[in-house]
Amino acid sequence: DSIIGFIIFLNAIFVGINMDAEHADTGGYLVVQIVFAIIFWGEMILKLRLHGWRQRYCCGVIENHSDATAVSDMPPQRASCGESFSNCFDLSLIVVDTIQLISLAF
Repeated sequence: DSIIGFIIFLNAIFVGINMDAEHADTGGYLVVQIVFAIIFWGEMILKLRLHGWRQRYCCGVIENHSDATAVSDMPPQRASCGESFSNCFDLSLIVVDTIQLISLAF
């Protein structure tokens, strides 16, 4: 997460530089925007494969740990719905950025 946090920080700096550039929607600027988008899509797909759709976006059930009987007798826990909202917000930002890049390309 700290690596992605640093990439988000670099992306924020790049957006600031990009806003002052005259030809920000062409050439190297567009390539860097596409690279950031690929990194963010890769992170989203990796986390989706690791955690699953339900746990990541729908307050899904977290599996019980079966190493102790006291824990296994407990009902399954749910992921935080606040965290699921945050994940949905992240996904919406990635989708909106992708739509913006597609509109710039055409």
